[in-house]
Amino acid sequence: MKKAMPPAAVAATVIAIAIAAFFAGATFSSSFQGKSYGCSVQTLFSPGAEPAIVSLFSSSSKSISVEIYEFSYTPLSEELERKAAGGVGVRVILDRTVNSNYATARDLAAKGVLVRFAPEHFTRLHSKFAVIDSSTVLVGSTNWSFHAMFLNREAAVSISGCDAVSDFTSTFEEDWAASEPFLS
Repeated sequence: MKKAMPPAAVAATVIAIAIAAFFAGATFSSSFQGKSYGCSVQTLFSPGAEPAIVSLFSSSSKSISVEIYEFSYTPLSEELERKAAGGVGVRVILDRTVNSNYATARDLAAKGVLVRFAPEHFTRLHSKFAVIDSSTVLVGSTNWSFHAMFLNREAAVSISGCDAVSDFTSTFEEDWAASEPFLS
């Protein structure tokens, strides 16, 4: 009898395959332990990923949940602020050790975005992901800074229609519950 893979192992496997998917094209369907994972995957490489990231945020109608190490790139914060003003629930968890995150936290909070700082039991919140409408996850190496958008080689994927999205949603909710609210 085959032993089922734990959900975290399945998610890690799916994400590893998704990151490598650019070798085979932008959409793939795989099967793990008899369970079908028909995921839509879009690869994003910087320089050049900013329009696709803004488009993902722009497409949101319900919620955007972000967990990010460094967030200092104004056009992305402005898009999150615009979505929050339009009724989309926007929550952001930032790393407290990155000085530029404090200005971003102030700006986001002033425009209706809920902001928290990651739990202190993490040495670093090195995550770089966003969950859009509980159906799409953006994950990769990309910080949300000018350097990451225009000068660094960064790699990320947008994954839709896959069980792995729920793993990111659960992780975000767990981290949100353990995070400290930003008080301006």
